[in-house]
Amino acid sequence: DTREQHPEGIEAHDVEEAVEEWHVQESDYSCAVCSQQFIINEFMGLDMTEEQLCKIAEAQGWLSPELGTAPRDVGNLLELFGIDTHTNYEGSMNDIKNTLDQGGRVIVAVDSMVLWTEGYGNYPVYGMDHAIEVIGIDDSNPNDIRVIINDSGIENGGGHSVSYLEFMEAWQPSGGFMVSAFPNEGKEE
Repeated sequence: DTREQHPEGIEAHDVEEAVEEWHVQESDYSCAVCSQQFIINEFMGLDMTEEQLCKIAEAQGWLSPELGTAPRDVGNLLELFGIDTHTNYEGSMNDIKNTLDQGGRVIVAVDSMVLWTEGYGNYPVYGMDHAIEVIGIDDSNPNDIRVIINDSGIENGGGHSVSYLEFMEAWQPSGGFMVSAFPNEGKEE
């Protein structure tokens, strides 16, 4: 049972539900669509495919096969499915934690090379080029806080744990860009 490993860290149940929706993205440009797909399917109990959502996003002008999804359009699919979202261009770890504490999920824009390259600080800087879903924060060990993510860009990216420092380094090029998504029932304003 995961709960025993994270006594006051993350809610194991929530993380496991989010991980069930994870898969590797089918194209080079669909990371933001996948991140939204994970949330739509988890919150709405649907079984929307990446391909279906990419077609909707392209038809709406929210997704470009050359460029992916612009930050301003991340969250549009969630809203289309009636999910309450909030976009923050200067988010903090506290903002992420507050969303998670309310049962929400967070999509952040990151520099993929920080997350995908072995050896912290030893990578080419790409800037903000990838979107991932944040599904938990494990702070059960204050000396090793872990951020739990669903990363559609890598094998074994579901429920992937990264160090707080690595996460912050990856998130920094976006200036703290985040989209919070809240489950429709029981959200407090």
